[in-house]
Amino acid sequence: EYDKMLQLLKKVFKNAMASPTIPILDIRTGLEQLIAKIEHYNILTFTPRMLNSDEYMYHNSIMVALTSYLLGKWHGFQSKDWIPIALGGLLHDIGNVKVDSAILAKPSKLTAAEVEEVRRHTLYGYAILKNTASLNDGSKLCALQHHEREDGSGYPLAVKGDKIHPYAKVIAVADIFHAMTSNRTYKKAQSPYLVLEQVQKESFGKLEPTIVSTFIHKVTQFHHGTIVRLSDNRIGEIIFTDRANPTRPMVNVNGTIVNLAVDRKLFIQEVV
Repeated sequence: EYDKMLQLLKKVFKNAMASPTIPILDIRTGLEQLIAKIEHYNILTFTPRMLNSDEYMYHNSIMVALTSYLLGKWHGFQSKDWIPIALGGLLHDIGNVKVDSAILAKPSKLTAAEVEEVRRHTLYGYAILKNTASLNDGSKLCALQHHEREDGSGYPLAVKGDKIHPYAKVIAVADIFHAMTSNRTYKKAQSPYLVLEQVQKESFGKLEPTIVSTFIHKVTQFHHGTIVRLSDNRIGEIIFTDRANPTRPMVNVNGTIVNLAVDRKLFIQEVV
């Protein structure tokens, strides 16, 4: 189902360069078929089979859709919102089709003009989606607002929290998490646990704190028995997660209990 969604999304993004018609029914059907298998999707450990960096945008879109669907559900959105949130996640970056691909793939630092062009993907995306009658307004606003921040420091319009659509607040958290835990042309993937800590730190004032809190507690709570590699390369098994330190569980390494909440120099490098 994932591979089918990937092929469909590539076609949709490619066509969006020329035609403003988005086949929402096909996309929605494909997404619902994928979500029917969501019990096999683990946010912290899922890696697409054939993830090469030039297809990052499509994979990121699908993972953000699945993660946003779960996050919306966990956070108490009504069931009628779950699919529109997932659709908002799937199409949040569609505006990138109008951005010069050489800029998107550039391995070195972007110039100020290039940064401006990349930021326009939010406006381009909204322009592509806004006349799609069968798409929920909240889903369309995810394309425009997923880089807006609670304190008004985001883009493209620098609006504050009460002006950001609730769906876009969910997409923002999922998008940041997947961007930081995926390999890109210009940087390596980071440990999901480290990323959760960064999201927690950076959520003050930037991201909706209750959504961040829901996300961190939910993705870390199922992981007892999970085998992990620590930052000093030792392999161990998660045996206990304290709610106060969800990203720093106790890990059993060959009979030695490492409490990451106490030993702050160490962290979980990867889920094995």
